[in-house]
Amino acid sequence: LGLMPKEEAFYHALNQIPNIHVTILTGNNKRLQTRLDGKYSHLEVVGFTDQVADYMASADLLLSKPGGITLFEAIFSELPVLAWAPFLQQEINNAKFLVRAGIGSVAPKDPEACLSVVESLLNNEKILSIMRSRMRGMKGQLEHASLATLLETLSEREAKMP
Repeated sequence: LGLMPKEEAFYHALNQIPNIHVTILTGNNKRLQTRLDGKYSHLEVVGFTDQVADYMASADLLLSKPGGITLFEAIFSELPVLAWAPFLQQEINNAKFLVRAGIGSVAPKDPEACLSVVESLLNNEKILSIMRSRMRGMKGQLEHASLATLLETLSEREAKMP
């Protein structure tokens, strides 16, 4: 959806964090894409794309709203999550889950504090590694559960066949 902060100072400060490259996926938010594209040397701006998995595979940290699909994609990619403070109930529950599972945290609402957390996480390879490891374990459990469900479904179909 391209839901991002409106304050220009946020992007300016994000661009100033040393030794990082930021890719902003603006989705269908063309206004934000136009506003940011080419303006900052360390911010790459991408509109709607079907290459999200590729971007996640090359990232160290995801800053996003904690939607269900996004969290599953992040788990599959073993990509630690810093979630925007949620306001929808299902996203509040998702944020609680990612914190409880130790695979991410919730960003402070204040832009300066959020940027501080981004920089702190990106400069702490130990915590990012722990989060990735927990995601790897979770991904294994999800894959095992999916395989078990598939086998059960196939067995039920086979039992019904004449």
